[in-house]
Amino acid sequence: MSNIQPMTSVDVQKILDHLAARPVHEIAEQWPDLNPVDVQVALAYAASVTRQPSDPPLNPDPTVADEEAAANLDLNKVLVVDDTEDNLVLMKYIFKKSDFVLLTTSDPSEALTLAKTERPALIVSDVQMPRMSGFDLLESLKTDATTQNIAVILVTAYHRSSGHASQGLNSGADDYIQRPFMPDEFMSRVEAVIRQKRVELESRQQAHGVVQRNIRLQWVNELALAVNSSLELSEIFASSMQKLSQLLEAEAVSIVMSVPDRQELIINFSSRTGSSLSVPLDFDLAGQSATSPVEKIVASIVSSIFNQYARQLGVNPLPGDHSVQVIPMHSKERLVGAIAIIDKQGEKLNEADLIMLNSAAGIIGVAMENARLLEQAQQQVDDLIALTEIGRALTSNLDLDQVLKQTTLFIQRSLQCEAVSLWLISDDRKELVLTTASGVNAEAATGFRMSINNGIAGHVATSGEYYISAD
Repeated sequence: MSNIQPMTSVDVQKILDHLAARPVHEIAEQWPDLNPVDVQVALAYAASVTRQPSDPPLNPDPTVADEEAAANLDLNKVLVVDDTEDNLVLMKYIFKKSDFVLLTTSDPSEALTLAKTERPALIVSDVQMPRMSGFDLLESLKTDATTQNIAVILVTAYHRSSGHASQGLNSGADDYIQRPFMPDEFMSRVEAVIRQKRVELESRQQAHGVVQRNIRLQWVNELALAVNSSLELSEIFASSMQKLSQLLEAEAVSIVMSVPDRQELIINFSSRTGSSLSVPLDFDLAGQSATSPVEKIVASIVSSIFNQYARQLGVNPLPGDHSVQVIPMHSKERLVGAIAIIDKQGEKLNEADLIMLNSAAGIIGVAMENARLLEQAQQQVDDLIALTEIGRALTSNLDLDQVLKQTTLFIQRSLQCEAVSLWLISDDRKELVLTTASGVNAEAATGFRMSINNGIAGHVATSGEYYISAD
């Protein structure tokens, strides 16, 4: 039976460090089919991975994670730090024929500043420097969230057996090179580290994209659950749109709802600060969109109204170079409104944003249509109840005045209007008599008479046609 014990990560790390510290020619002899520099870099990278804790932190800082994912390193830039002028001259000569943009400094403190402003993908640093050694510089780079992704190669005149190589690699260096070295070998190792950094950054960007897509998908799912569990769309919009404005880094988000029966728009705003409001506007969006693009119409309306109420929303009015990006909402091929993204920071909506917004537009459009149909169904139920009550009154009461009074009252309740009046034609058919009324000042004018040829009521009585007048 075997007595071999499983290795720990520390054992693996020591083996990888030992292999990575071997001279390039020995690696070439061991693995003749592979690029020895790439093998050395891969071993060093694997060793650095084993040094990292296996369990992720229970409460990772999302701000730091976002900074890492958004790190914008220039893969064409290399910064060399060395306090010896001759070494800097040599580096300039070596890099002269390469495609890299070379930055040099003899001051490690300046190197920290350049790392933040120039964003080089790689820093090549001497180890022995006064005031701040290469190890100190490496530690400062790796403990700063804005520079910790920059690759570092340490260069020294010390022999590898001195332990400096292990110290540098354990501290997070990507490679350790001993002087003197051949320029071709040096550039090969630089290019290998850059290749590894490129793969690392692409992986980070892809992972960040997956995280962002998952966050957006979660928001869409939450929106779908909310609209399916409540009919109070304005309350749903207020909470969902605030989160949307934060996701998109926008000043505010607006949901524009079309009310075709009244040729009206309900414009809901929710800002990134959490404030929200709704503004009604008399406007026939469906009619106007037949001659002009919906996006242009909605953007103009939203911009104008937003500037009027910006202070109430806790944000500033839009500047002259503002942007309002609009996603139309349809239900059964009928325009029901639009989503407007107000002054999104940075670039325009990307593909992930558009997928999320189009999904949201579909969900909200269906919810608005369902709410409209439910309102119509409820109105029909109310009308049937009113007609039933009127029929019951007519069959159970022989007092005509009482029946007519109940009829006007039922009509007023059904239509939810301020007042209803009932005019009857006189026996000689020359006058209209205000027989009964309900609502505002109902009793004051009862019994009033007027010529059948006068007014709107007279026109309706003589023509037999209904008449609708806007307030």
